Amino acid sequence: MMQELNVQFSLAAVLAALLTGCATDEAVRDVRGSSSPAELAAEAEADGAFKEHVAGRNVTGEFRERFQHLGLYLTEAHKSALKHYDVLLVHGLLGEVGLKVSDILNELDGNQHLVDYLQDQLKAFEELELTVRVADHKTQAVDASGTKIAKMVLESERQVLIVSHSKGCVDTLDALLKLDRDGNLSRVAGWISIQGPFYGSPEADACVGNDWRCLYSRIALNCLGGKFAAIRDLTTAAREGYQKEHQAGIERITRALPILCFASWQTKPADGKRGEAGPPGKLSSDDNLGASEKIPPRSSILPGTDYVAKAGVSHSMTVISSSLPYDRVTFTKALLVMLAERMAEQEQKGTLISLP
Repeated sequence: MMQELNVQFSLAAVLAALLTGCATDEAVRDVRGSSSPAELAAEAEADGAFKEHVAGRNVTGEFRERFQHLGLYLTEAHKSALKHYDVLLVHGLLGEVGLKVSDILNELDGNQHLVDYLQDQLKAFEELELTVRVADHKTQAVDASGTKIAKMVLESERQVLIVSHSKGCVDTLDALLKLDRDGNLSRVAGWISIQGPFYGSPEADACVGNDWRCLYSRIALNCLGGKFAAIRDLTTAAREGYQKEHQAGIERITRALPILCFASWQTKPADGKRGEAGPPGKLSSDDNLGASEKIPPRSSILPGTDYVAKAGVSHSMTVISSSLPYDRVTFTKALLVMLAERMAEQEQKGTLISLP
């Protein structure tokens, strides 16, 4: 009996690591939201640590405004416009397991937060009275997942807004490329990509490159119904190769669709101690953006898109309760407002894709 419990505990540990990208919430300030001018200035300074030159528009300040003052930006016009579309929520690595566990626990306690994977996203959609489907693809190779997601898009009677997280973002990109190839890109009206490893994850590199971790992950994924090809497809080499191979198609998609990419990172304390954050935005000498996070922020930004580069937000706290509080409902609504604004701009210009 004890041995069986140990095995279950080990698999649960692997699930938590893979599902959240092995992120931790150590040494990060409380991110419930700033209110005073000094707090807002410190938050802006921390966000300003992202100075990499990427092909796209940095709209992090716009996100801060909508996150802090959502009521000023979430208008009735935006709510009404969003209701014209179906929402497809695309989970990340082993998200199907996290969703199943969340559903089981919710039946026991509707207010539980032990495992609430993507539950706040669903709550945000419900409060906005949006029609939502959760992608039911398994954790497998990107090609297989992308095919499944494309099929779900085509099954919808209305245009679809896609909200994806982590590996679900690279799966969604693959689906969009397939839809574009078949002349069906007009079935999608917009996309919010949250922390997608478009250019790979060093954690996946380390997993594939280590025999013990590779074997352990294979066993765990197999027991949980997933495929190790999902990990292999997240390596830096695999994703960079994919981006290069499909560059022309990706450029067509980013020109045609309103796309908003959310990237984030955590910084280590300047003094190296755990549990105490250093000055906002200050990195330790041996650190870089993403070093305490397994997906570097640059990897989460598709060239040519509008992007948010946010400090102090781990890979897990955007989609599941963690040790630090974070308002995921407001987070989701703020991104939806920003997408709705971009869709309205394209509609005014006459460039918003609509169904024939």
